[in-house]
Amino acid sequence: MGINKSVSNKVARHTNAQLWIRLGTNRPVVSRMLGHSKEETTKTYYNIDVNEVIDGTNHIDFGIIGI
Repeated sequence: MGINKSVSNKVARHTNAQLWIRLGTNRPVVSRMLGHSKEETTKTYYNIDVNEVIDGTNHIDFGIIGI
């Protein structure tokens, strides 16, 4: 069983950033991981309500993809 879905770079970056944010990574660290020259750019990734993300993803079995 594999993932057979095309994902754009933007979607992949956003998903990766949201996973790190959800795990509690500090903004300066996420900013550096994303290669942002200004930490302010990373702020947009934090504008999503984390509880909304958690509630919206509770049904996902991340074990399928090894998380």
